[in-house]
Amino acid sequence: MGVNGSGTDARAQERVWAALDSFRIEVPSWGFANTGTRFGKFTQAEGLYGRAIAISSRVYGEDHPSTAAAYGNLAIVLESQDRYREARTIKERVLQIDLRCYGEESEPVAIAYSNLGLHYERVANFVDSEKSYREIRSDFESEFERRYVAWLLDRHSGNISAAAREAKMDRKHLYDLARKRGLRGDR
Repeated sequence: MGVNGSGTDARAQERVWAALDSFRIEVPSWGFANTGTRFGKFTQAEGLYGRAIAISSRVYGEDHPSTAAAYGNLAIVLESQDRYREARTIKERVLQIDLRCYGEESEPVAIAYSNLGLHYERVANFVDSEKSYREIRSDFESEFERRYVAWLLDRHSGNISAAAREAKMDRKHLYDLARKRGLRGDR
């Protein structure tokens, strides 16, 4: 047994070839996708990560660390494009895969929890991912309006007429904006 490729040696050789095939498939796909994110080629990177996920799922199955890693890379690309909801869903999937593969008390699970926590921190710093586009836009417009009116009034020492002339808007409208935003024209 062994020399002619039968028995134990044949199975060992198949495992080696499977490992080499996985290395050849995964590393270049993930490497090129990572390069794409650095240069803003998100569509290409997203496609390559999707391909890596499909290959890993087919070769290893959905509940495998390589599949989880590919999903994690895709989540990074989605976050780079401010697609926070999709990224969160994928990071939660990575956590579930890692929990099934390694159990609660493991380094990969700790990393998955950490990545999910970082995601929530990033989202909290920019936008509340549970709000609609319209709500987020309204929040940004309100904040811009408040800051702009405050800046104008500071620039003109609280003189509404001078500030309105510079902003090319009606004095009454500027006065109403200042009151609406809690700013007074007679500061």
